[in-house]
Amino acid sequence: MRKTLGIFQVIGISWHAMVSIACLGMVFVGLIGLVTIAFAAPGSKAGGLPVLTSVKLVEKQYFHQLELVIEGRPRFSMQQKDGKFFLKLRNIDNSSLPKAPSSTSLLSQLPTTVALRNYGTSTSIVVGVVGGFRTEMSAYEKPGLPFRIVIEFYATNKKPAKVVKTAAASDSKKKVAIKTKKKATTAKDFWSHEKDSPKKVVKKHKKVKTKKKVVKRAKKILAKPATFMKIERVTQTGEEGGVAAFNNGWRWEYRKKVVASIRDTHSDVYNEVLAALGDKLGLVDATEPGQLVPELILLVADYESGLENDKAEVLKGVIPFFQGKGSIEKMDSLLRKYAYTGFTRLGRFVEGVYYEKRGFIPEALAHYSMTVVGREDEDIPEPFTNVVIAEANFRMGVVYFMDYKMEEAANHFKRASLQGSNSARKWLANTLLIKGLVKDARLLFKDVEANDPVTRLSLADISVLDGDFKAARKYYNDLSDDFSGDALVSAYFMIRIADTYQIEGNIEDANRKYKIARDNLSGDGRAMASLAMAELLIGSDDHEAYRDALRYYGTVAEGNYIGTEEAYLMSARLHMQLGNYNMAIALIDKMDRLFPLGGLRFDASRVRGEVTLRWLDRLAGIGDDEGFAKIFLTYEPFIPFGKKSGAYIQAGRAFMKLGFTTDAVKILNSLVKMGKGKHLEEAMVLLAKGYLAQEDIESADRLATFFKTSFPKTKFKKEFAKLVTEINYRKGEFKKVVDTLEVKRRSDWDNTEDMMVVASSFFRLNNYEKAEERYRRAAELLAAAQENDRLADACMGVAESSFMQGKYKESIKFYRCAVELSKVRDGDGGSIDSSWATYRLAESNFRIGKSYEGIEALETLRQTDKKMAEWAEYLFAENGS
Repeated sequence: MRKTLGIFQVIGISWHAMVSIACLGMVFVGLIGLVTIAFAAPGSKAGGLPVLTSVKLVEKQYFHQLELVIEGRPRFSMQQKDGKFFLKLRNIDNSSLPKAPSSTSLLSQLPTTVALRNYGTSTSIVVGVVGGFRTEMSAYEKPGLPFRIVIEFYATNKKPAKVVKTAAASDSKKKVAIKTKKKATTAKDFWSHEKDSPKKVVKKHKKVKTKKKVVKRAKKILAKPATFMKIERVTQTGEEGGVAAFNNGWRWEYRKKVVASIRDTHSDVYNEVLAALGDKLGLVDATEPGQLVPELILLVADYESGLENDKAEVLKGVIPFFQGKGSIEKMDSLLRKYAYTGFTRLGRFVEGVYYEKRGFIPEALAHYSMTVVGREDEDIPEPFTNVVIAEANFRMGVVYFMDYKMEEAANHFKRASLQGSNSARKWLANTLLIKGLVKDARLLFKDVEANDPVTRLSLADISVLDGDFKAARKYYNDLSDDFSGDALVSAYFMIRIADTYQIEGNIEDANRKYKIARDNLSGDGRAMASLAMAELLIGSDDHEAYRDALRYYGTVAEGNYIGTEEAYLMSARLHMQLGNYNMAIALIDKMDRLFPLGGLRFDASRVRGEVTLRWLDRLAGIGDDEGFAKIFLTYEPFIPFGKKSGAYIQAGRAFMKLGFTTDAVKILNSLVKMGKGKHLEEAMVLLAKGYLAQEDIESADRLATFFKTSFPKTKFKKEFAKLVTEINYRKGEFKKVVDTLEVKRRSDWDNTEDMMVVASSFFRLNNYEKAEERYRRAAELLAAAQENDRLADACMGVAESSFMQGKYKESIKFYRCAVELSKVRDGDGGSIDSSWATYRLAESNFRIGKSYEGIEALETLRQTDKKMAEWAEYLFAENGS
C-alpha cells in the first residue's frame, strides 16, 4: 500500500512539473507571436496595418472619380462639409503614403493629413470640389485582389463655386474659401422625399450633435406649405405620404389602433330602436328608452293574457338582449316558430348587435342583412320598421368602417341617413374624409354634432388639412386629456400636436415636442417620436442626415411596435439612397420573414425591385459584368415588369461579354418576345450573335431576316451588316460575303474580325490576291494590338494566299512567323496548324531551290509530327525535291 502511494506521489510531482513547463512554453510562443506581429510588413497577413498604395483622380464623361487601392482592409467613413469631401481611413500604415495625383476640372485633391490618436491612426483624404455635387461610394473586395474604394462625384445644377484659395501641401491650417451666390430655399413638402434626381441642389449640413443642429437642418428641409388638400398616399402606386397624410404610412397604422380604442358605438346602440318601439306600442315612457324595458315586461304579461302568445314569446326573447344577457339559440328558435309577429326584424337586429359586440363580424353582417331584407307580416311599412332597417344599415356601416372597407361603409351610411338614422350622417363624414373626399366631408361636418371621440379626431384631422392648426391642436389636446389613462392613445395625440407645428413650418417647436415625447414616453409612444424625428431628416439629399435617420429607424426596428414594419421599409429605402444595396435587400428579406402578411409587404416588394434596378444600373455603369451577372441571376424575379426591358438588355450585354451564351440567349429571347420597347432592335441583334455563338446558324439567319423586314431603317445598320456577313460565312455563301457594300467600300478594314472573315471568303473563292491583301491588313492591325493568338492565324492566311500565287519567298516568311507564334500559343507547338505550316515551309523552300532550308524544316516537322514528316519526305522524293 505504501509503495502504491509513493508511486502516485512521484507521478503527481512529475505531472505538476510537466504542466509548468507547458505553460512556460505557451507564454514563450505567445511572446514570439506578438513580436512577429509588431515587426510584420505593412499590410501583410501577419498582422500589419493596411497600406494605402495609390490614390487616383479620373475625369469621366458624366462624373469624376476618386479611386483608392489598399493592401489589407481598413475602417473608413466619409463626410461632406463646407464644399469639400472628407474620406477618413482608420488604422492604416502611414509610413509611405502615395503622392497626391493631379486635379481634374471638378476635383482637386488636397494633401493627406495624418493625426495620431490613442487608438491608432486616422488618415483623411480631403478633396476640394468646384460647385455643387453629390457622391456615390462603393467598396470592392475580391479574393487575391487589393481592396478598392471608389467614390463618384456628380455635379448638380447649382451655380459653380469659385475656389479662392487652395491649401498648400505643407500647411494643414489653411482653408479653402468658397464663394457662392446665396439662393432662397424653395418650399419642399416633407413627405415628397426620395425623389432621386440629379437636378436637386445638395444642401450643406453639419453633423447632428445637438438638438439645435437637428432643428437647423430640419428648417432647411422644410418650408411652410400651403393648405393641404391631398390626404391620400397609396405607396403601391408611387404616391408619397407624410406628416399631413393620415391614411397611409405609420401614422395611419397608429390612427387605426387609436380609433379602435376610442370608439364608443355600443353604449346607446338600442336608443333609436327602443324609442321607435315605444311609439309603436303606445307606451308612456317612449321618450325615455332607458326606462322602457320594465314597461315591455308588463306588456308581455298583457299579450299572454290577451291570447297573443306569439308576440309575448318573441318579446320575452328580445328583452334580455336589452339587458345584456340574451340567448342566441333561444332567439333563433323563437323566430323560426313565430315568424310573423311584427318583431322579426327586431329579433334579427338584436342578434346582429350581439355578434358585433363579441367580434363575430361575418355573423353580425349576416343578421343585419336579414334585418334589412327580411319580410314583416305588415303589408304597409311603419315608422318602427323603418327605424330598425335604418339602424341595421348604420350598424353595417360601422362594422365596415372599423374593418376599413370605406366604400361599403359609405354606401350603408348613405342609406341609413336617408332612412332617418341620426348618427349615420357624421359617420358618413368620417368615412368620406378617410376616402379623401375632403370637400364632401367638410360640408357634412358643418351639420353634425361632435359628441363622440372618433368624430372629434376627424375634425382635428380636417383642421390640419384646412391649415387651422390652432383648432387642430385644441382637438388633439382635449382628446389626449380625455384618454390620459391609455398610454398609446395619449402618446398618439401628443405626436399629432407636434405634427401640426411641423406642417405649420415651426420646426423648432415640432422637434422639441418630438424630443420631449421620445425622452419621456416608452413603447409605441417612443417609437412614434423616433419615426417622426427620422422624417425630419430624410427630406434632404444629405447622406449624413440619412445616417442619423437610420439610427432613429433602427431603434424602432429593434422593438416590436406598430411602426416596426415601416421602420424596416424606410431603412431599406435609405440604404438604397446611400448605395448600400446589399443591406437594403437584407432588410427587405428580414421584413418579409417578420411580417409575411404585413400591410407593407407589397411596398416591400416594390422597393426590392427598385433596389435591384439601381444595383444593376450601378454595376453596369462601372462595367462590373461579373457582379451584374451574379445580382441579376439572384434577384431578376423582383424586377418590376414595366422595368424589365432595360435590365434585360443590360443582362444580355453582360452575359455575352462573359461568354455566358446560354443565359444571354435565354434572357434576350424573353426580351424579344415582349415585342416592343426601345431595346428591341439591339436585343434582336445580340440574340442573333448568341445563336451564332451556339452554332445555331438557322435560328440566327431566320432572326436576321425578320429583323430586316421589321426595321428597314434600323439604327444598328453597321452591326446588322456585320451580323449578316458572319451568317453568310457560316452558311458557306462566300460570294455574298465579298459582294456586300461594306466589303466593296472597305469600311471594315479597321475591324480585324470582319477582315479575317472577308479574307477567308476570298481565299475559299480562289481569289488569292484579294485574300492576301485582307490577311496582310488584319496582320498589321493584330500586330499593332499585340494580339499574338490571332496574329498566328492572320500570318497563316498571308502565307497560304502567297503560296497559292507562287510567291514562295513571301510564303516562307509568313509560314515561319505562323510557326513561331503557334509555338507560343500552343505551348508544345504540336497543333495541326503548326505541322501544316512547317510542311508548307519545307515545300516553299524546295520550290525555290533552297534544299538545305527545306531539309531543316523537315527535321523540325519530324520532332513535332513524325507521321506527317515521313509522308512529306516520300512526297518530296516522288517529285524530285
